[in-house]
Amino acid sequence: MKNILKVVYQPDTNITSDIVFIHGLGGGPESTWLHERNQRFWPSGLQNFFPASRVLTYGYAADFATFFPSPSDANSRTDIKQHATVLLHALVELREASKTDSKAIVFIAHSLGGLICANALVNSDSEYSNIIRNTRGLIFMGTPFGAPNEDDTTVWTEIAERFLTLYETGNEDAHFELDKRV
Repeated sequence: MKNILKVVYQPDTNITSDIVFIHGLGGGPESTWLHERNQRFWPSGLQNFFPASRVLTYGYAADFATFFPSPSDANSRTDIKQHATVLLHALVELREASKTDSKAIVFIAHSLGGLICANALVNSDSEYSNIIRNTRGLIFMGTPFGAPNEDDTTVWTEIAERFLTLYETGNEDAHFELDKRV
């Protein structure tokens, strides 16, 4: 998937704020936000509560192998900082083009999307200061901000390696067992 900032709802009148949804590892810009029972994309319903807010989703390649590739595919690896920079750039472009760069922003992020959001706000360059200055709310759901005294990359790499061993040749029983649980 290519990184994309998509407008889900655009008010007819003056935009007062942007609400930005960022999905997590293994998710998608729409699939993550589907209501469990009726499969309705619930962020589109925010227009009923916030009619002057523009609702956006940020999509990026969030498959497991992209973040934790095998050693032979190490060059295809993407990282949180890359996605954070692309998110910021897309937001600045959209907000400048629509003359809404001084409006409030609320981020709603799940899992890895929370790490991308936090990285964007903490480690950004001065060209993105408008985004930081206008951020008025952050909602993190299931965001793994890391274990104390451990490097996040090391922790996630160990988890990924343990997970990937289930899919190596010779572990068909473990693979089958995992499929049954999912």
